[in-house]
Amino acid sequence: MGKTLAPLLDIILIVMTVFMVTAAVAIEKMGDRERVGPSLQFPKTMKDLSSKSGFTQKKSLTVSIKPKGKWDAVFYIENRRMSGERLINELEKRRPARIVLRVDGRVSHLHTAQILQLAEKLRFAVSFVTEP
Repeated sequence: MGKTLAPLLDIILIVMTVFMVTAAVAIEKMGDRERVGPSLQFPKTMKDLSSKSGFTQKKSLTVSIKPKGKWDAVFYIENRRMSGERLINELEKRRPARIVLRVDGRVSHLHTAQILQLAEKLRFAVSFVTEP
């Protein structure tokens, strides 16, 4: 290294150290709060969820979507396999208050969007199942 770069590197290291200390202090002051958005408290168990919102697994209908090929999907109500058209007819007939939607990650978003459109049309709530 030449003599002309040494002062520049000193300044860069000082600025970097200041940023690192500032970031550490800011993160420490945030504590247990959410890093983005307002602070929220999520229910820990299904018992907590049902006591606060009236949501129970018995009142809801479970709809699952599994991939079939690249773009197609297979639908299930509880454990009964059916086509997309039959699923729509079944939901229109049953008119559940809410459904629990389980969607395989490989399924095209088109199928999930169809269920959400139907939910808006028939006015039922949708809860998504995800892995933690």
